[in-house]
Amino acid sequence: MNSFFKKHKRLIIVSGGTLGDHVLFLDLAYRFYVSANIKSIIFINHNFTFLNEISVGYNEFVTCVDINSVAGKFKFIVAFFRSLLFTSYLVYFLPMPLKKYLVQVSNFLHYCTRTVIISNVYEQMQSFVPAGIHVQADITTKYYFEQANDILKALGFSAVQEAPNMLFVKDKGVLDKYGISKKYIVLHPTPSNAVRRIERQRWLEVLSPYIADPTYLIVSTGTYKDYEYTSELLSGVCKEKVVHLEGLPNGQELINIFYFSEKYFGVHTGTTHIVAALHKTMFVFFALWYKQFDVGFNQNSQIEVISTVDNVLDLTRLNLIAAPDFIAKYCDLSFLDNYNKVVS
Repeated sequence: MNSFFKKHKRLIIVSGGTLGDHVLFLDLAYRFYVSANIKSIIFINHNFTFLNEISVGYNEFVTCVDINSVAGKFKFIVAFFRSLLFTSYLVYFLPMPLKKYLVQVSNFLHYCTRTVIISNVYEQMQSFVPAGIHVQADITTKYYFEQANDILKALGFSAVQEAPNMLFVKDKGVLDKYGISKKYIVLHPTPSNAVRRIERQRWLEVLSPYIADPTYLIVSTGTYKDYEYTSELLSGVCKEKVVHLEGLPNGQELINIFYFSEKYFGVHTGTTHIVAALHKTMFVFFALWYKQFDVGFNQNSQIEVISTVDNVLDLTRLNLIAAPDFIAKYCDLSFLDNYNKVVS
């Protein structure tokens, strides 16, 4: 099988444009390059400029393409016709809702082109399963990078055992650019999904040693729209102590800000995956916890699970704090009504 797949020129990944998924895709691309010398093309549907900046450290073996641009559509069409005639591609499918057109597209690619489709299949998800090579995965027992290794092994390649390690261009000048003049922590309290947010009181409890310490700055990150939320959260903190960077740094600048920090405080969101892959000291709140998206491979991480579900709970690799009175006091669990049981 190994010799068969060596003829494939590229791994093609289609990304919806979320930062967290993109960071995981970059690690997947890295493993394919190290193990099989296969480069990747990531077609990005949203947030292209920022994600392309995040990817600079991977430029040797990853090409990001804006699928919504004229040039991106042209490259996509060229790749498609090449696959009809003489070029073999590997195409990676993420789990996604079952839709008729997806079945038709995957069947056409599988049976009518030189494309080989690979995908993870999760028992816990009722998702679309394309034609092609299926690799069984479990969101409760393996990190995403371990699942990526399972894909490599299913294709006849060797696993890349190392944990994720973010590739980027180091630039300490970023700190001067944004007026970060002394040691600092990073605060990223805003997730992409509101149910992952934590109450202000709990944040202040966690941050209190750094708020009280005059030798530390607090650097807040996020998007432009997160500024109001973070400003309210830190409203009682001396203004000279806070550096608001919501929406300001580009992708590489943001990675450098994380890298040179003393500690990161965040929630389950894309930036947390970056910090974990930098192996920085971090404290993270998780709402619903899944091993697949866990950052416990970073030995410098502390994770506080605010709620979880019994069939996805695994405490073996976490520094876990999840007291029932904490959950009752700080967490609105109404969004868990669809689950059978909440484990506290």
